[in-house]
Amino acid sequence: MSLFLVASFLHIVTSVLVGLLYGVMLPMFPKRPIILGGLIAPFIWSGLLYATLGIINPLMARNIDWVWFIISQIGFGVVAGLVVCSRSA
Repeated sequence: MSLFLVASFLHIVTSVLVGLLYGVMLPMFPKRPIILGGLIAPFIWSGLLYATLGIINPLMARNIDWVWFIISQIGFGVVAGLVVCSRSA
């Protein structure tokens, strides 16, 4: 149970930090936030994870379907970009 609580805490903290990163970066590119949120940031984030996950957790690295992982990151980024566009309009 203690490992579950630690993992949940780490997941929540990481999710909040990534959300804050998107929230801070997207308004910096007001003309094209979907490009940053939907393409640039997901590829940087996915590349960073791909490069380091084999060291951090090799079992998880072997079981991730990287194509779907990148697609889900792009989907999140596009939605975040659309939210920023609708809020700034």
